[in-house]
Amino acid sequence: IFIPTLSFGFKNLDKLHAKLEHPDDYEGIIFTRPRCVEDVEKCLDKAEMPGGWKMLHNYAVGEVTHNLALSDLQQLFTQGKQTGNARALAEFIIDNHDGSKDLPFLLPCSNLAQDTLNLKLREDGFRIDALEVYETTAGPELGEKMDRALQSENVEFLCFFSPSGVNCISDYCKAKDIT
Repeated sequence: IFIPTLSFGFKNLDKLHAKLEHPDDYEGIIFTRPRCVEDVEKCLDKAEMPGGWKMLHNYAVGEVTHNLALSDLQQLFTQGKQTGNARALAEFIIDNHDGSKDLPFLLPCSNLAQDTLNLKLREDGFRIDALEVYETTAGPELGEKMDRALQSENVEFLCFFSPSGVNCISDYCKAKDIT
């Protein structure tokens, strides 16, 4: 029985759009998740990514995020696709960045973003302009679907895709007093 546990909602897209209009105010952009690239695309509303971003130092965690920036943001090239997490990307940036530290990096992120990358880069003197552009919440039908699933006789175990999913189910169990 598959139950979608999470829901995602856009936020602060007007603020993101305003920041994207001024690439000269930034050292580059850092994407830690494919959803962040999707949020930038949504914010632009089919308009082109302002050209100045292509000349900056842009980074992405993982190949999927890198490829999404290339395909959906008019060939915006990012570095760091070989990194698989925020800590590895921060180390990559620290070791390989050949720009200045005078301007901040734009970091679109979620409400559940961990500060790993942000803190590591700040420790090394980089400036970060983090902006929450989406939030992760429990799926709207989670309770109803869990109620039905738990009434089934063939449920032997639960399998989770993400820590956020575990948190949503934990909240459900607490509310239902299930131990």
